[in-house]
Amino acid sequence: MKNRVSFLFISFIISAFFFSGCSKEREIWRYDLGETLKVQTIPLALPEKGLVVTWKIIITADDEAEGRYVIPRVRTVKPGIALELEKKRFQAALVGLDEESGEERWVSPPLGESDQNLSSPVAFDDKIYVGSDNGFLYEIDAGSGEILWSYKTEGWIYASPTVSREYIVAGNENGTLFCWARENKELLFQKELPGSVDFPWIIDGNRLFGAAGNTLFLYSTRGEFLNKWQSSDKYTDYDGFEKKNAPVVSALFYDGKQAAFVTQGEYLHLFDVEKWESLQRFYASGMTGARPLIYETSLIAGSPEGVLVFDKESRNLKTILKTDHRWMDFNLKFRRGGAVNGGFLLHNGILYFGSYDYALYGYDIRSLKRIFKFAIQHHIDRTIPVMGKKYLIFGADSHHLYAVSPYEP
Repeated sequence: MKNRVSFLFISFIISAFFFSGCSKEREIWRYDLGETLKVQTIPLALPEKGLVVTWKIIITADDEAEGRYVIPRVRTVKPGIALELEKKRFQAALVGLDEESGEERWVSPPLGESDQNLSSPVAFDDKIYVGSDNGFLYEIDAGSGEILWSYKTEGWIYASPTVSREYIVAGNENGTLFCWARENKELLFQKELPGSVDFPWIIDGNRLFGAAGNTLFLYSTRGEFLNKWQSSDKYTDYDGFEKKNAPVVSALFYDGKQAAFVTQGEYLHLFDVEKWESLQRFYASGMTGARPLIYETSLIAGSPEGVLVFDKESRNLKTILKTDHRWMDFNLKFRRGGAVNGGFLLHNGILYFGSYDYALYGYDIRSLKRIFKFAIQHHIDRTIPVMGKKYLIFGADSHHLYAVSPYEP
């Protein structure tokens, strides 16, 4: 039994490496974020500082960790696999990395006790804003990682805050939305919404809007209710029952006039913010919760097979940008291609996105031809790549952050 398991394990490693297409010449560095961290947040690139900011997990043994995180670790492999429960304590901190070298410039104090339910960091005016599983929203100094301000919201914050020159907006899992004055941190208002705040809200001048459950809400920055829109899409719940009013399952993309988002009913909406109505609705079986993208006359969304490109006016599906990397699953079966669940980066005319099939792809946005592919040995589908001063930065389920060279014509 032991020899058989060893043979299968070695075969898996060799096959995964052989079929990974690693493109090592593109890799600049990789940084270990902690042994359990599957990257679901979006890294923050600050090109003017040559800095990349993301989460890292600090793990220490803790005999009193019961009720926090208890991880089974395999000590021996034999008939009736023996497991030893190893108690560990998780502490989540932000880390600032040098973009050129991947070396740490700073690590913040602990900001949470989880490897999930953490928001993606955002930046404004040399300050970083981030929420955590401990219910706090933080303002962090981008040069040192020092905590400058915090506010306890009494609920997990896993949607990124939104920051403008005047305002900070954040919501938590309890459905409470907060708005502060950015300079003096005065709480301007808080609202109780009928659903958790799972995605960042959008600040548009003196208005702000976003989703909670199956509803979009529009408020003034003084907290005045202006409008709401409720999804009427049908969907099948986890018990197999058909229901109405499908919840919003993607972050909103906003181009200054129109917003795009996906509901659980596998519908993609193109939404007119001024008219406060859904203009078009696009359906595709299995459409994922990837953050959509509006580009000229096209509307772009994720799917189990790759990327869907719709015509905004006709609603026709123009094409599917296929994911087709070959990889081996945990049952030692070869598969090809994978879902796009995170979102898209459009940089210098190239559409970049990660896939469940272990590859990061780049397509020319006009010709829709693939011109870039970088593969590793782990899923990279639940986050969005970002562009630093020189390098593409992305995270993966390998608990690493990668810096790679972008496409060069």
